[in-house]
Amino acid sequence: MNALIGGSRAVVGGGNPLWGALVGGLRALSPAARGALVAALVLAVLLLPVTVVLLLLFLIVVAIVGAARAAS
Repeated sequence: MNALIGGSRAVVGGGNPLWGALVGGLRALSPAARGALVAALVLAVLLLPVTVVLLLLFLIVVAIVGAARAAS
C-alpha cells in the first residue's frame, strides 16, 4: 500500500512513479527488514565475482567437451 502511495505522490509531483513506489515500499519496511535487505545486497555484490568465474569455467568445460566430441 505504501508503494502505491509513494508512486502516486511521485506522479503528482512530476517524478518517476517507479522510483516513488520503490522509496515508498522501502519506507514501509521495519529496521530489521531493511538490515536484512542491505545484508542480502552486500552478499550478492560480494558473490558476483565467484558466480562469474564459475560461469566461465562451465563454458570452458562445455567448449572442451564439444571440441572432443567433434574430433572423434
